[in-house]
Amino acid sequence: MLDNNQFESSEFYNRRYGTFTTKLIWPIVVGLILLVLFMCFTKKEIVVKSVGSIEPAKTLAVIQSPSNNPITKNNLKEGKQVQKGDVLVEFDNRDTKNDETVNNAKINKTDAKLASLNTFKQSVQTNQDLFNGNDDYGYADQFHDYQAQLADLQNSSAQNNADISSSDNNTRTKNNNLYRANQSLNNKENSLKAKTLADINNEISNLQDNKVELTGQSKNIDTDMLNQELLSPTTGTLHVPNNKTETKYLQSGSEIAEIYPNLNSHTKLTATFYIPTNKMNGIKTGQKIRFKANQDGPKPLLITGKIIKIDSAETNTKDGSAYQVTATLNPKKTDYKQIHYGLSGNLSVITGKKTWFNYVKDLIFQSA
Repeated sequence: MLDNNQFESSEFYNRRYGTFTTKLIWPIVVGLILLVLFMCFTKKEIVVKSVGSIEPAKTLAVIQSPSNNPITKNNLKEGKQVQKGDVLVEFDNRDTKNDETVNNAKINKTDAKLASLNTFKQSVQTNQDLFNGNDDYGYADQFHDYQAQLADLQNSSAQNNADISSSDNNTRTKNNNLYRANQSLNNKENSLKAKTLADINNEISNLQDNKVELTGQSKNIDTDMLNQELLSPTTGTLHVPNNKTETKYLQSGSEIAEIYPNLNSHTKLTATFYIPTNKMNGIKTGQKIRFKANQDGPKPLLITGKIIKIDSAETNTKDGSAYQVTATLNPKKTDYKQIHYGLSGNLSVITGKKTWFNYVKDLIFQSA
């Protein structure tokens, strides 16, 4: 039989309540209580994740190709620092020079033709041959033809007058007939002169219109000649799409590069990224973001920021429809050593906070 005094000893209670099971349960219970308290009073950030890249807040200049001619020298390079006036692209101007030569020859020919035509006009107006021999365009010969036609009219009229004078009519009748014959001659001469001058004026007008067109083409050619070198309009850093650094042809007017501000600790930066349409609920301007750069190293670059712009319309991407979002970044001065334009990274948009308890509860009910 047991001695009742043994129940009052500490050895008995250590053996009864100091078992392995008892030692295991109490820490678990305490741990569960602490976990519940943690989940009820601590909060988890609710984030929407995306991928984006660093860009300047302001683009200094957009570079467009001024020519369709082949490229002879391409100095475009991503991230290259340029000064105002630096040559970015040189184009082959041989075709332009040929066009200039041909166009100038056409203008000179038109001027010479107009000069001869004006001489023809003055000759007709004064009824005098003002040509110094034959010209290159046949206008001297046309004037001689005009004079021959006048001579034919005059000879015909003289013969007619002779016939009238030798007729048996009385003097009064002869004089009337001679007057009418002379009037007819004058009318025919004036009609021939008017018709010839009208033809001349019409040809002068056509040549003047042609010269205006040629002059316009000459100005375009001069512009093309000036555009055979594409110069940097400002000082900054080049941003060039990959397919524009090695190409031999650029369509005139197409965008080929941008000039960003030179990167320093005062440069304002933004991050551009896309949020799928089905995750846009809760996304709004003013929300905080975190940008974590895709860089190797013991301490990856982490920058905070704030959403400043959300596009009003969807954009079709390779992953489906999404909205483009722009956020300002607030890097530290020491962060700029690791930053370069185009640096990509993972972005987290902080849309709100909830306790871990509610977060787990929502996961369970959403999956149920």
